[in-house]
Amino acid sequence: MTFGIGQATISNSTSANDLFNSAIDATVVVHEWAHNLSRLQIAVGGGTLNSALDEGHSDFWAATTFSNPVFGAWWGHNSAAPFQNGFAPRAADSLDAFPSHRTLGGTDPHADGQVIDWALWQTRTGLNNLSVLGTLVTNIDLLKSMAAAGVGVLNGSQAKRVHDSFLDVLKQMTVQFGTASDINKLLAGFALAGLFLSERDAVIDINDDYLARGSATGPTFTVWTGRNYEFNADESVSTTNNFNTKFTVEVANDAAFTVNHVSSGVQAGVANSPAGVPTATWTLPTSDWNNLKTGSQLFYKVTTTDNVGGNLRSSLAPGNAFIVSVNVPSATINESGQCECTCSGAAKPLGEARFPWVMLAPLAVAFCWRRRLKWA
Repeated sequence: MTFGIGQATISNSTSANDLFNSAIDATVVVHEWAHNLSRLQIAVGGGTLNSALDEGHSDFWAATTFSNPVFGAWWGHNSAAPFQNGFAPRAADSLDAFPSHRTLGGTDPHADGQVIDWALWQTRTGLNNLSVLGTLVTNIDLLKSMAAAGVGVLNGSQAKRVHDSFLDVLKQMTVQFGTASDINKLLAGFALAGLFLSERDAVIDINDDYLARGSATGPTFTVWTGRNYEFNADESVSTTNNFNTKFTVEVANDAAFTVNHVSSGVQAGVANSPAGVPTATWTLPTSDWNNLKTGSQLFYKVTTTDNVGGNLRSSLAPGNAFIVSVNVPSATINESGQCECTCSGAAKPLGEARFPWVMLAPLAVAFCWRRRLKWA
């Protein structure tokens, strides 16, 4: 195996005024190893591994291996903060949204790769908040998706080619999730990075997956309504306001939305977030929460439209029915507001678990897997 760590293996490799050899930074070693992993997986399906995707995947494998979204922190000892232009250290953070991040990093594939790294890190975070197996689910589904990704996608630094390589990963991971109720964690993770299955898409997530019955205030929902950009004939990107601008959140104690059903009514005010992603929030009113918190589950969904009520989209049909229908996501309502798991045996997500849990991961999957496990 050949590692591409600059000249680290044959000299005292330093760059960008960093005085520390990159080969002694574990995140760098995993990043370089992951290039081989990505290339082998993409080759299975005969796809193209865009250079931005190659770098972003490698950053994510380092992040998920060490449960740390910062790459090259040791190598970059002399850096006061992570860079956005591709230099190390780099961090998966809220600035890493497409296409706005390109104004920070230009067309460097390491900088572009931060977008997919952020999308995957947020997916992992969301699934870990839901289940002790969140890291394992993310990693396994990413591996599977890579074996089918990249077919028909062209390499290059043009905005559309970079975007399409990231979008194809989202599509392939969506297929892996299928109709599972926690697919919203995947879609929300990618929405935070400005990536959507369709130009106008209805995506929703909740601020806490375990709600304390004694809480005086209800949960807050975040809604995404699609992308704010389009592509020109030369594959460059330009901004647009074609995303949906109105939304309706519905919640209930059952998946059919018949028990203590509450609707937000039509809400306006969807606007670009600081990262340039069309976003809105809605908080369940206290009076409605007082009725709903008597149940054990809080189910939720969103529908969105444009200003005149057209282009109807539903979070239960992701990507404008790319997946025709999915199971309704829900949050658990209990006394503690915490995961009261009986078979996890650990308070930390699997990716941060002690050694015995890593070794027992396959048994845990075989024994507990309920497809996108949601602990009750």
